Amino acid sequence: MVMTPPVMFPGMGPAYNIDNINGTISGSVMAITTTMQVQAFLDYILKGHTAQTLKVFSAGESTTGSNTPRSPTDTLTINNVLEVTAENGDLKQYTITVIPF
Repeated sequence: MVMTPPVMFPGMGPAYNIDNINGTISGSVMAITTTMQVQAFLDYILKGHTAQTLKVFSAGESTTGSNTPRSPTDTLTINNVLEVTAENGDLKQYTITVIPF
């Protein structure tokens, strides 16, 4: 499963850099900091299919581990992961590179 590029800012490029090989997501035009709320982070990602789901977890947690995702109003922390569930049920996690602020 390959994640779709994030929202593009005209004349500037994508909000985030997505590395599908290493499984990481980092800031590009949009900085990902410890002051950013989960929902604000997710708002800048375009899903590749309407049935995909996006959830943020603490490192080592996942849907398959029956863990609860971070709340939309939680702020991002170091070692958060973005979990993408494809329309066919495949899961992939991306480590979010969060800048302390």
